[in-house]
Parts: sequence; C-alpha cells; structure tokens
Amino acid sequence: MMKQNKRYYRTNTYLETTTLSLSLKHFRKEIQHFRYACKDTIKQKEDRTQQNICIHIRNGLFLYVTIESASFPVTLPNMIHFYSENIPQPKLRKRIISAWIKEVAQFHGKKTGEISYIFCNDEKILEVNRQYLQHDYYTDIITFDDNEGEILNGDIFISLDTVADNAKEFNVTFENELHRVMIHGILHLCGQNDHSTEERTEMIRQENEALNLLEK
Repeated sequence: MMKQNKRYYRTNTYLETTTLSLSLKHFRKEIQHFRYACKDTIKQKEDRTQQNICIHIRNGLFLYVTIESASFPVTLPNMIHFYSENIPQPKLRKRIISAWIKEVAQFHGKKTGEISYIFCNDEKILEVNRQYLQHDYYTDIITFDDNEGEILNGDIFISLDTVADNAKEFNVTFENELHRVMIHGILHLCGQNDHSTEERTEMIRQENEALNLLEK
C-alpha cells in the first residue's frame, strides 16, 4: 500500500465511553482483562463492603477508576498518559510535555482531563483507521474525542513510523515532528479542524504557536 502525505490525513472522530460497574471483591480479577493497567496507585480498602467501583473504558483502553461508597466518591486525578503498542515508547520529557499540553489547552479556554497518547507502528494505526473510521490508508495520528464541556478527554494514536518518515520529508528532527503531531491532537480536541485549505493553514499556525511555547 502506498503511503500518502500523512500530515493532511489527521483524523478526529467521536466514540462513546462505556462504564463497567462491579463490586470491590471482583476488582483485582477483572482489571487484569484490560489492555492497559492504571499507572497510578489506588489505595484499596481490604474489606468486602459493596462499594461501587466503576472502570471507565474507551475504545478498549482502560482509562480510570471511580470508587464510590455511601459517604464519599474517590476518583483518580485527571492525567495525561503515555502508552505504546508494538513499538518502543519514544523518549519524552513527560512532565514538561504534560505541562505544555495543559498550557496550550488553557490558552484555548480548555482544561485537560483524561488524555491518553498511544504510540504505535504503521500497521497498528492502519488497523485502527480501518476498524473505527473505515479508512484504508496510513496516517500519523488519529484522535478520538470524548470531551465533556470544556474538559478535554480523548485517546490519541500516533504512528512513530510515519512521524519518522515525515520528519525526513519535511527536513525537521524526529522530536520536533513528534511534538507537532502530539499538539495537533490536542488542537483537534480544542475544536480546530483541518478539512479545508483555510482550516489546515490555521491548524499549522496554531501548531507553530504551540511549539514556540515549548521551546521557551
């Protein structure tokens, strides 16, 4: 299959979030079935009370857990997560990148909620493109939007193979192109599209503006 110019095939779509509820005593067993385990520590009570535990899943990806008791709810803090599938995870200054993403979101009048980056190879992103969007071509990024009002939530799949190809094509470093693609997904979540020539021009302008913030 021939690759096309990936920068103009970045995609945004909307999929619903499903919620699975189960009792505390089944939590440890059920969580093993999900592809991504939570990286954060959950202090679980050892009793067998019927606290309600909601495991939030989107597009088959584990997102976060809400533990509810009769007296109070406990929810994991909103975070930006970085995962990889079928490929080594790129070297990222995660704290700096996360702060940058939050700054860009704030600039656009938004707040970050649960955002997951999933770094993968070309074959995986093609699989995702076919399965969820019915598109039969490679791309560098696919953004699944699950925003709640002004809170940004979503899954962002990024093909590192295509990022590397585009970095060579546009004569920039891999790191620069990766940062551009990562913030491209955030800009989609903020509401910026890139379907028309005018929208693509505005998207590139906003990407450049965001990249300047990171370099300061």
